[in-house]
This record gives sequence, C-alpha cells and structure tokens, in this order.
Amino acid sequence: EATNDSGLFAYLRQLDVEDIILNLSQDDKQFNAIFTSEAKTENRAKTVASGLNSVILIGKMQVKDESSKLFLENSSVSSQGKNFSIKISLPSDKFQEIIKSEINKLPKNE
Repeated sequence: EATNDSGLFAYLRQLDVEDIILNLSQDDKQFNAIFTSEAKTENRAKTVASGLNSVILIGKMQVKDESSKLFLENSSVSSQGKNFSIKISLPSDKFQEIIKSEINKLPKNE
C-alpha cells in the first residue's frame, strides 16, 4: 500500500511503462523488493530513472505517513542499458512491523 500511496504506479503508467518484473526476498535481517522494467531505449531508461528519483525525493518531503516515508527513504532507482530498477530495502523487523500495522488497520469481521 505504501508503494501505491506514493503514486509510483500511476507515475510509471504516465511514462508508458508496460511490464514490470517484481523480485521479492527476505531473510532474518533484510527485506528487498526490486521492480525492473525495460525501456525502449537506453536514454529513455535514464530519463525514467531520473524522474523516479525526483518523485521519491518529493515524496520524502511531502508524505506524512511513517510507513510510506520509511519505504521512500529506503528506495533507490538506477538504470543500466535499457533497463531501470527500483530497489526498496528495509530491515526485516521494520518491514514486519509495517505489515502488522497495516493488518491491524483492516476492518475486523465480528
């Protein structure tokens, strides 16, 4: 939800990003999410990465929700060739706290 609240996917749609590969991993120390996509050209990949870095920077200044802010503060974007990647890396204990907090916000069935 934090990624969605940040406007990341809406921004990617505006940039005509069609396919995204998501790679998730977690061990006892670290949670990692890597979103990777291929742009039409190397220059386009650099442009998308630069734009996403700007969105993250602005998000860090504007987001009030602590979970969303934590995701943004631990995000980075890079490009290599035609590919660009968004990496989110958090300590596992912080990630688990966020998940528990979000679950507790869900309406309870009685």
